[in-house]
Amino acid sequence: MSARSGIVTLLTDFGHRDPYVGIMKGVVLSLRPSVQLVDLTHEVAPQDVTEAGFALCGSFPYFPPGTVHVVVVDPGVGTRRRIVCASAHGSIFLAPDNGVLTEVCAAADAVHEVTDSALFRDGELSQTFHGRDIFAPVAARLAGGLEVAAVGPAIDDPVRLDHPTPTVQPGGAICGAVVHVDRFGNLITNVRADQLDALPEDRRQVRILGVEVGTPVSSYGAVSPGAPLAIVDSYGFLEVAVNGGSAEKHFNALRGDSVRVG
Repeated sequence: MSARSGIVTLLTDFGHRDPYVGIMKGVVLSLRPSVQLVDLTHEVAPQDVTEAGFALCGSFPYFPPGTVHVVVVDPGVGTRRRIVCASAHGSIFLAPDNGVLTEVCAAADAVHEVTDSALFRDGELSQTFHGRDIFAPVAARLAGGLEVAAVGPAIDDPVRLDHPTPTVQPGGAICGAVVHVDRFGNLITNVRADQLDALPEDRRQVRILGVEVGTPVSSYGAVSPGAPLAIVDSYGFLEVAVNGGSAEKHFNALRGDSVRVG
């Protein structure tokens, strides 16, 4: 593990109406005042572990090695679900063991269950706010140099979600799915840019829910206002959008809906 960057990122479904995020920051700073806290997002849909995992994987590569990434999207808080700490990609990840670290754990050097109560906040633990009482103090200590192995025993069975992957048909067509809908209503799919590049240019026709969108363009403004389009987004995935509008509403689409290229 590389030296710690002094950065702790926070990703939750807490929103900003309540003081929960601020309280977590207060606990971290009380233990490690020099930490730089970065809010990835606190607007994950409530209890949406899949959305949280997507946001995490789209964000952590842009941080320095040694960063501590904390995810608290935790519908199982207060139950017997585990809390896990993983070392992967040169950084540290702390989250409930509910599948939110599926992609991270697939490339992890080590995964440990957080069990050492000496690392937790002093006093009685809340059954509804482990973000304050466990995640925040453990994150502060990890940012200060605590080794991942010190949080508790190694495990080899973290919860992993079954994420859909694109399939290639006998004729070469790619069949994928919408995996995320952002706040603009853009439909982000699991079809990668390199998969598109492998198709002949005349075989890159994109369809969503059986409706033709067209071949990928270079910018949102490449089509008329209100028109649908396909584009490779900043994550490197095929995205279906509407210039100045919402593809989610235009196609009445949801996460999991089918996308076909070719």
